Parts: sequence; C-alpha cells; structure tokens
Amino acid sequence: MLTAGGQPLLTGVRQQRLITALAIGGGRSRGALASLLWPQARGGLGLANLRAAVFRVGGDQPGLVESHGTMLALSASVGTDLARVRGLIHEVKQGARVPTSREIAVLLRADLLPGWYEDWVLFEQDRLLQDRVDALECAAEHCLTIGDLDRAIVAAEGAAVLEPLREAPHRMIVRAHLAAGCPGEAGRRARHFEQIIRAQLGTAPGPGLTALLRTGP
Repeated sequence: MLTAGGQPLLTGVRQQRLITALAIGGGRSRGALASLLWPQARGGLGLANLRAAVFRVGGDQPGLVESHGTMLALSASVGTDLARVRGLIHEVKQGARVPTSREIAVLLRADLLPGWYEDWVLFEQDRLLQDRVDALECAAEHCLTIGDLDRAIVAAEGAAVLEPLREAPHRMIVRAHLAAGCPGEAGRRARHFEQIIRAQLGTAPGPGLTALLRTGP
C-alpha cells in the first residue's frame, strides 16, 4: 500500500508495479525496468509502457519517482517497510542488536508482496524469507548465550514456523528447554521435529539433535 500522511493513495496496476520495482531494487535504468516489468514486450512496447507509467505516477504523486538521465528512482524522502525490515535484519545478523519480542513478531510476519507471482517478485520473496530466518536464528543464538531463554524460544520458534524442515531452529528450541531445566519438553520438541521430517522427507534428524538430548545444552 502506498500512503502519504497516513492516508492510502490509489494507484493503477502499472504504476504499482513500477513503484514496487523501485522500492525493492532501488534505482534502475529505464531499459532494465522495462525488461523487468514487461519481459514479453517487443518493438519498444516495454519502454512505451514504462513512459506511460512514469507519466501517470508523476501526475498522481508528483515527486515520488525521480529521473536522473536514464535512471529512475524513488525520491529519497520515500520510506518503505521493506527497507526498515532489511535494516533490522542487518543489525541482528551483525550482532548490533537483539530484537525485542515485538521486532521478532515483525520478522515473523514480514512477508513480501503476498499474492504476487511474477518471477522477479518470487526471487525477492525467497531472498527476504531466508534473511528473516537467518536473523531469527542469530537472535535465538544470542539470547541463548546471554541466558534469555524465553526470548530465545520465541525467536527460534519463529524461524521454525518460517522453515519447518530446517533443523537449526528446532535444535535451538531443544537447547533452550534443556537450559531451562525442562528435559521432558526438550524431548517432546525433538520428537515432534523428527515426526515432521520423517513424514515430509523420509529421513531422520541429524546426530546433533540426538546428541543434545544425551549431553544437554
């Protein structure tokens, strides 16, 4: 959704796609944008579509899209939720901050453009998903290190929701329950993960998870 002053702004589909491409990928040349947004267009039709979209955006939201020679970009005054999420991910992965419970919830819910299925969007959706999982795992690991077990479990469970077949977050959940003195819950969570991957992949967990239950966190 495009908003200004807290109020939604209506835009056509062609303009939405242009604004979205610039919001995700930053400034691009006109030729690159035309090829990205209209890959099947021939004979200059893609560039014609782009010119029409730029014209409409300029008329409806003056100053939103800026032209610098052959390059187009969103105005520096435009903020995006994606940029804020990426900033949070970067800080968490670099160890510069431990996300709050609210920020963990943001990482869990920050799906990119649900309902969009173009190839370039699908690629960005997957890239952001993997970055979110990595950030949640980093947060869980740091919380385990400092003994914040409740937050470690919340972060690890968030990663497990996003990637149910990835063993690392489940291993962190088990570690946190063992550190909290709850071996029964740790065993239950390990068995739950084993059931999932046996059903989905026909395989067993790695030896690290089994070893955890024998030796503790």
